[in-house]
Amino acid sequence: RAVYLIRSLSQPDQTYVGSTGDVGKRLAEHNARYSPHTSKFAPWELVVAVQFLDPRRANAFERYLKPVQGELSPTATSGESGFLAGQVAASIPPVPTDSQGDQFP
Repeated sequence: RAVYLIRSLSQPDQTYVGSTGDVGKRLAEHNARYSPHTSKFAPWELVVAVQFLDPRRANAFERYLKPVQGELSPTATSGESGFLAGQVAASIPPVPTDSQGDQFP
């Protein structure tokens, strides 16, 4: 199981933390607007994914990065994802694009 952090390309200050067994498929689902939590900020780019052999550790790490509904996690200051996740996303520059918005290889 992998825990992933994605960042909105349309609003780079928006990040989301999740977990999945297939990061590529899940990113495609976010970009196809299947998730009500992320659809309004699509398209998304993958910032980082961390693979865990033990699903329980993946779940614990995801909970660590995400605040509880209505509360802030120890790493959060505000927003949907934790402060730590936001700091990671903010420290990685967006993927360069050409004038048509296509990503460079």
